[in-house]
Amino acid sequence: MTNTGKQPTIKLAAIDLDGTLLDGREQIPTKTVDHLITLQQNGLRIVLCSGRSPFEMEVYARQLQMNVYDGYLIYTNGSGIEGCQSDLSLRFPSLSASQIHTLLRIGRTFHLLIYAPQEGCYFLEGGPRMKRLFAFGRQRFPHPTHPLTKLFSLVIIVEDLERALSQQTNKLCFRGSPRQIRRMGAYLDSRLPDRFSIFHLSGSCIEVNQKHVDKGEALAQLCQRLHIPAEQVIVFGDSANDHPLFERFSNSVAMGNADRITRQKAAHVTATNNEEGVRQYLQSIGL
Repeated sequence: MTNTGKQPTIKLAAIDLDGTLLDGREQIPTKTVDHLITLQQNGLRIVLCSGRSPFEMEVYARQLQMNVYDGYLIYTNGSGIEGCQSDLSLRFPSLSASQIHTLLRIGRTFHLLIYAPQEGCYFLEGGPRMKRLFAFGRQRFPHPTHPLTKLFSLVIIVEDLERALSQQTNKLCFRGSPRQIRRMGAYLDSRLPDRFSIFHLSGSCIEVNQKHVDKGEALAQLCQRLHIPAEQVIVFGDSANDHPLFERFSNSVAMGNADRITRQKAAHVTATNNEEGVRQYLQSIGL
């Protein structure tokens, strides 16, 4: 763990979920929950920043009692902000119909799985075979605690994603083999870098948002509304969609499990998500 020099007064902690605050079981460890609640009681503001949709983040916000201590959610890679206690609700530009058309054409060319978040679910483009697979999955894994139950319950198969999205969506997600993803990523980066925010989240996934829509921009706007200067903010992340946070806020911390590029972009590196790296680092700087 890296920790050098005098730390400024921290008034807000912005924390990614998957691979950062959540452990490998997609849970917040009990000690971390207790510590973050104590910090909020002492005046620290918590913001959860995720690629997830709000309906997937709310359970963690309730666990951290963010509805009591005026926390915030930055969701879908910075597509919007929701107050857990306040009535603040901000929406940033979605992908337009023409952009969706372009991205779907490219994704289909590379034979990728394509899906998009909607209110309370995800739309996944697929035909009759995909529908049968998911129908079987819902029958095979009916128990709510099984890890695959969530996947099968949240996904709705649609034959034409462009038609199902009703003109716009916050982001499009593409999954495939590492080779497929590399080829599509290279195409997007070389042909369309100025039209979209493109996040290479893993060897098998790319997420695309509207240009200038990202976690860093959303957090900067929230901090401006809360009158909290950037030097009093600390940010935690593990992946490419956290890079805009690291670029906008100097008190940046990458998880030990983050990829090499993400670790290089951060000012500090902490322990892994399975070692409660967020809690460890906060405690190491006296929080």
